[in-house]
Amino acid sequence: MAFSETRAAGSQQMNPPPRWLLLTDFASKYRVSVSTLRRRIKTGSQAYRFEGGRYYLPDQMDFDIASENASHTSQKIAPTVSSDVSPKLAAESGDEPLITTTSKLLNELKQAYTLILHEKEEQIVYLKEEIADLKTLVRVLESENARLSSDLERDRREQPKMSSAMDRTAPKNPFGTA
Repeated sequence: MAFSETRAAGSQQMNPPPRWLLLTDFASKYRVSVSTLRRRIKTGSQAYRFEGGRYYLPDQMDFDIASENASHTSQKIAPTVSSDVSPKLAAESGDEPLITTTSKLLNELKQAYTLILHEKEEQIVYLKEEIADLKTLVRVLESENARLSSDLERDRREQPKMSSAMDRTAPKNPFGTA
């Protein structure tokens, strides 16, 4: 019987979504690192289901997590635009609805830009983790290769000694045939 546990993020009740994804599949689909998801599960901010030793997450991006990621990225990277630009332009041109629409579009573009930057950052983090794992694997394989090569070389050096020792101790054939 498999152990099964389902937890919702925070204290709010959540209807189960129609589909659950493995932790790694969720990370790939929504471009969030596995370590970030595990941290959120640990803190209780991510809904999950635990079955058969595996974590399953609902196939939906939590809006709080997406906005948290976007705001975190925008604080680090996104360029700032002075908020007093719109009123000045509106006063000069007399075309306030156009300026308002333009400001809204600019804000939407900034949000989209921030989201894309965050996705790229997550990809970089994921790829760096993969590179670290691959470097570790290379070191292990190289050390195993070196060990096997030295064992093979040692066996090759010992083999002639063993065959000559066997020739000296082998009984002679009484019939004279080889």
